Amino acid sequence: VRVLRAVEESIPGDRFELQEFSVGAGEFLRSGDPLPASTLRSIGEYDGVLLGAMGLPMAVRTARRHALLGCDPDPVRLALLVDEVGQRSTVHTTPVVAEVGARCDVVVLMLPTSAEVDSCVGELAENLKPGALIIDMGSSLPGETKRLAAKLANAGIRFMDAPVFGSVARARDGTLSILAGGAE
Repeated sequence: VRVLRAVEESIPGDRFELQEFSVGAGEFLRSGDPLPASTLRSIGEYDGVLLGAMGLPMAVRTARRHALLGCDPDPVRLALLVDEVGQRSTVHTTPVVAEVGARCDVVVLMLPTSAEVDSCVGELAENLKPGALIIDMGSSLPGETKRLAAKLANAGIRFMDAPVFGSVARARDGTLSILAGGAE
């Protein structure tokens, strides 16, 4: 919440309406579902997801409930996303990172190294509008993350570090743990 409030203060006219939801272990123990459908409907959709070993199952879970734009240079992964989701939701795909930047206000990255994040963000940043948000869910190096966040802030682009903990199986099951941080 502190990160979101800091983003509000840094961008004039930008306001977030915060609402708390019961999610995670407590909700699972109460209802058997760590992220209820009613919560998913309330929180809206991700605009862009870059795919990979962890990103693909995360994107599939998201796309089953929300329209999204999936991006990966590997057309096989894009085809897997479309096949896994089927007719249940709208999935657009592109191998072009710059297109994600041009079409999305929120982009979720799930890449294996800081170098790949840096390269991808470089392409995105050229096309993102000021106020856009990039969320890096990989295990990037802290120093590189801080450098990248500062660079993006100069361009008016918000950046959050939100690494996930768990396996590909947990990504498929929707049981990953996420730590989030950003500018204060």
